[in-house]
Order: sequence, then structure tokens, then C-alpha cells
Amino acid sequence: MTDFALKVSDLSKRFATRTGVVNAVQEVGFELEKGDFAALHGPSGCGKSTLLLMIGTLLSPDEGSIEIAGQLPYELSIKKRASFRADQVGFVFQQFYLIPYLNVLENVLVGELAGGGDTEKFRKRAETLLERFGLSHRIDHVPATLSIGEQQRVALARALLRSPGLLLADEPTGNLDRDNSEVILGFLAEFAQEGGAVLMVTHDDQARASASQSMEMKNGALLTNPR
Repeated sequence: MTDFALKVSDLSKRFATRTGVVNAVQEVGFELEKGDFAALHGPSGCGKSTLLLMIGTLLSPDEGSIEIAGQLPYELSIKKRASFRADQVGFVFQQFYLIPYLNVLENVLVGELAGGGDTEKFRKRAETLLERFGLSHRIDHVPATLSIGEQQRVALARALLRSPGLLLADEPTGNLDRDNSEVILGFLAEFAQEGGAVLMVTHDDQARASASQSMEMKNGALLTNPR
């Protein structure tokens, strides 16, 4: 069994604009092992978000390959790729994307509820995650009654519901104060310590310092810098 949760090889993506072609990502390659917690930083517009979308199997690359848990998701059909993404990749964003009229438990289960299947197994998993994140007493509350830090923990529980091997976090502490940032970063570190892999895009020095490795992007290219 491979120890690599993610392999990115010679990945490139271009976009046509009115002024010409933009090389958003240029021949990027790196690997994350199980247990790695990597921070990706760089100036706005350098290609971080485009790279994250490709790794998340939401945007097809022009060249190169992505391997997640030993699978090449872009060789799958669109339907099978969506199923693979739901099982193998968790997403955490700066914006929490919680549904305002659903309570905390329903927000964690929203993907399963939309699928119309038997949610009992996932309900138990959601309750376990919410207890772990200190939110058991908030399970019936709607997002508007939660603090910002609590909302981000709900979003993290939703991302971890299916026990993915890879967690992609896009500025997960961007809307949080220092104390709440430490809590979220602690949970991300725990996820890696338990055998998952985390790739976090961030501009936050505190977040970068919490990661086990740091990578920099500039003009679509990746530079790996030791901490």
C-alpha cells in the first residue's frame, strides 16, 4: 500500500483572456505522504486556488497528472470522479458555506441528506465529530446562533464526515481570531497525525508555522521552501 496520499506531476493549466493566454499553473509537481500537513502560500493571483481546484478534481488540468490514494481521478468518468471526490477529498474554506435554515447536524449531513440514502451510519459519525469538536450542545442550533469559530468547526466536521484521506483547506483561518485559529489548526494537525494528509492555502504566518512543511507559489510555479 502506498504511503503517498497525493502525487502531483508536471501539472499545468492555461486560461485564454482578451489579452492573451495566462499560464495559471506551470509544471507543478510535489508529493504528500500520509501524515503530512503542508502550507501553500504566495501572492494573490499566483495560481494557488487554481492548483487547489485541480487537486480537488474540480478543474481538469491541461497537462500533467494527479494521483490521490493510488487513483488517477481524471481517468474516471465524471460520475465516478464525483463519487471518488466525495469519499477521498474533504474541503474546508474561508467562507463556511453553511445552509442558514439547517441546524448544525443537518449542515454536517447535508451531502448525505441530498443523496436521499440511508444516513444512519453518517449520522452517528457526525455526532461523534461534533462531540469531538465541542459542539454536542449546539447540534440543534442554526448557523446564525453560532460564533464564527463554531461555524468553522461545523464546516470542518462536514469535510471529515466520510473520513477522507486528503483534506484541502483554502484559507481556513482567514475569518477567525487568533484563539479560534489555533483551535482549527490543532484539528488539522490532528487529522494529519492520525494518517491523513492536509494541503492548506494560507496567507497567515500562524497557520504556516503550524504546518509540517511550507511551499511557495509564484507566477504559477511552485517553490518548496524549508521552514
